[in-house]
Amino acid sequence: MLRRFGIVTIFLFSASCSESSEPISKRDSYDTPSVQVAESPANSTSQALVLSHEGRDISFELDTAIDPETVDAYIMGAAEYFSASHSSGGRYEIINVPLGNQILHIKANRSDGVAVGAVRDIFVSGAKGSHLGAVDLEPLGALQGRYKGLTSDETYIKFVGLDQGTYRLDDNGNFYILDLAPGDYRVQVVDGDYRHDTRLTVEPDTTVQLGTNNLNGSYWSSETETYTRYRLAVEKLAGSASYAAIAYLQLAIDNTWQDAFFISSSGYIGNHSVYVTSSAAAAGFDGWKAFSDTSFSTRWQSSSGLFSSEGDLAVDEAPYLEFSFFTAVALDGIRIVGSAGEDSEISPTSISIRGSHDGVNWFSVGPSTIEVDTDTGAQISL
Repeated sequence: MLRRFGIVTIFLFSASCSESSEPISKRDSYDTPSVQVAESPANSTSQALVLSHEGRDISFELDTAIDPETVDAYIMGAAEYFSASHSSGGRYEIINVPLGNQILHIKANRSDGVAVGAVRDIFVSGAKGSHLGAVDLEPLGALQGRYKGLTSDETYIKFVGLDQGTYRLDDNGNFYILDLAPGDYRVQVVDGDYRHDTRLTVEPDTTVQLGTNNLNGSYWSSETETYTRYRLAVEKLAGSASYAAIAYLQLAIDNTWQDAFFISSSGYIGNHSVYVTSSAAAAGFDGWKAFSDTSFSTRWQSSSGLFSSEGDLAVDEAPYLEFSFFTAVALDGIRIVGSAGEDSEISPTSISIRGSHDGVNWFSVGPSTIEVDTDTGAQISL
């Protein structure tokens, strides 16, 4: 087996398999966490997200008339790499794929030199897995278009969840991307501090013209949905004299796209940690879990520049906490913990939350004001 550009290239006489998986689940109800934060103190070292290695095997077939010389097939956006291995005849297998909605990406080189491919939405379930049957592969397509309003000369396009690399735009915002497997993609255009997310469909053997899209102001979408199931509180950390400003927000994240959240604060909240919860008990969740640095990123940002997530921020810096993640696990709760430390208190703080499930439609809650009861440390829900 050869690994090329992050994709496994399988010759027809090879036989191998990938390892590891993480089941995916979702719950319909929200259980308010305990007032105590014993299992996830704000200043503790971030723990890796532990997931079960119990998945399902899936298989698919390619028409023998394709007569492929090589086949690259993998699950897009999975937390770990799941690639296909050739079994027998025209059948291919992918081992230990996480349960739930997944996206299968296939590209093959035919013996006549024509490259074909497909992107397919699949659902993985059952005691033993799924056989997808025959998957039709079609000639590769291309995307061509232009974005105006660029603010950076380092603007690029990336395909979220696809091991396809990034593509630079020219100085006028033009792009032309070849050799894409037909199907639906999520594309993110990154231009300095601006991010524009969209979904695109690549047609077989066709260059899709996207026309001109305006990047100005695309960091925040005009389409906003307000979530009512949220709680802002201040809690005393278990076994500590510290107080933590905590924001709870119920979410129904049942896809594998990247999600982004922005926590704004007008007051001092000090160090922070971010935790998630899921009802997917089989996925190793028994409470709130911290993301590891490799799968989760956080940063403070203000008008005066970027700040480290470690250390304290003064009130006049008006920071907001930005974090995003890419995961195949269905999450249904996010908790942001900011600790003032052992010898200080959290000042009255106004907190707002904005986020997006798909990078296009944004929700917002707040602003709400948090006051700290320094005598009792009791939580104050607003």
